[in-house]
Amino acid sequence: MSIVVIVVSSFFVVGCGSVNGGSSGSGNFAVATHETGQAMMLAQVNGTLEGYSNGDGTACFSLGSQSGQRLTLVWPQGYFAAGQPLSLFDKAAVKVASVGQTVTLAGGRAPLGMSVPTGCTSAQDVWLVGEVIQAK
Repeated sequence: MSIVVIVVSSFFVVGCGSVNGGSSGSGNFAVATHETGQAMMLAQVNGTLEGYSNGDGTACFSLGSQSGQRLTLVWPQGYFAAGQPLSLFDKAAVKVASVGQTVTLAGGRAPLGMSVPTGCTSAQDVWLVGEVIQAK
């Protein structure tokens, strides 16, 4: 996993939310999301998208690397997960990435001491995603 820092300046509120997410029988899963301020975090990170769904209607995504480092991912408000393989959809319900793909993400590291994102069992290092630049 490589991280290229361009500019990191923003205010984020982190929580759980989704559009069409949850366990209401829709087959969609809520993921940890954040609200973005007017500024945008512009660092880049890339790696293999990993993820799992939970019985409570939530899902957790992370970015893995060959070195074993893992970033837990928190998505822009309105994102949700669905399908097999587990895939991530933006607020317009457009698929942006699937588990197993190599992705490049814009965003930045969350503040130290942030609580474990909804849907995830642990998180030592959290990345606040601004956008999915590439998924292949």
